[in-house]
Amino acid sequence: MTPETLATLVADLTPRNWSETRRRADVLEAYLAIERPSVEDAMRAGAAMGIGLQPFYRIATLYKASGSPRHTIETRGGGGRLDDALDGIVADAVRAAGPGAPLAAIIRQVESLCAAAGLANPSANAVKSRIARMDAAMARAPDVARALRRKGDLVLDAAGVDILLDMPGGPQPAALAVVVCIPTGRILAHRLVAGRPSAIDLADLIAPELGAAGGPRRTLLVTKDLADVPGELVAQLSEHGIALDLAGSRQLGTGSALHAVFGSRIGKVSISRSWPNRHPPAFAPTLVEDAVAVIDLLVARRNASIAR
Repeated sequence: MTPETLATLVADLTPRNWSETRRRADVLEAYLAIERPSVEDAMRAGAAMGIGLQPFYRIATLYKASGSPRHTIETRGGGGRLDDALDGIVADAVRAAGPGAPLAAIIRQVESLCAAAGLANPSANAVKSRIARMDAAMARAPDVARALRRKGDLVLDAAGVDILLDMPGGPQPAALAVVVCIPTGRILAHRLVAGRPSAIDLADLIAPELGAAGGPRRTLLVTKDLADVPGELVAQLSEHGIALDLAGSRQLGTGSALHAVFGSRIGKVSISRSWPNRHPPAFAPTLVEDAVAVIDLLVARRNASIAR
């Protein structure tokens, strides 16, 4: 299962379920790859998933038909019910259907996504109510300047998020770094990193916004824990028309721009107002590529809700 496919299944679940969903998908795929699996094969796979033989056969049949292990974590808390997933599914359907798409086209996309996730189709009224909620949210597009009490063009922010990454040296808590367009509230660039973002992380994050030298001047605010932006990066920013506003950045709190755009959570991932906790969450870590794919999807959903 690709990280992108997994992201569509777990984006509306808390991070403690991401790794278990991946693990169960791997068990199911290994079992289904056996040309003629025996009862013993099924029993071993079921034991690896913590379920009996008959429930395993049922789940394996559903997974083979839909490619989704989502229903396998239904009893593990945080997932499996249509109501839990529908907001994200409708958001993805609206984005896939394109601007101005009729309701019927969006419903077809929703039905396709539900089938892929192993979920029953919602009613047309349920889809309409989610679209109305999205439109209302769009009407309340984040007023980043008001939230920050600052004027400017861009803001660079980073804070801890409730994700535990499976790193070579052992599990590490994650941080999400973003560049936000202050006038629109859109996320222009983002990066999920283990621990505190490095100078290289910040340079790579800002690079897509540099553009051609000689363009219109823009100001960049930086939250306080990122204020020690290295001198060479400041010089590079200046060459490309971006001025670092140190006075405006003074005492701009860690996580403030993230909270202005997302609130306290991105999807079901909690956003801190500080760096990742030294005592990470007590659940299984997520593969880096899986966590990145989930965050990519959640950011795309947020941007789509603002731009629609």
